[in-house]
Amino acid sequence: MNFLLLLDKVHYLSTIYSLVNKILISELVGLSAFSAIFIRTTLVVKINHT
Repeated sequence: MNFLLLLDKVHYLSTIYSLVNKILISELVGLSAFSAIFIRTTLVVKINHT
């Protein structure tokens, strides 16, 4: 019985961990995409100003 409870806890924790991981990865991907667009826009603006 105790072992099953432990197994359930481990499964629960790993589910939370994978969810957090997915959220973090998507945040990082979104952030890098945003910064890439931002850098590109600034470069274009700088080129247009000269």
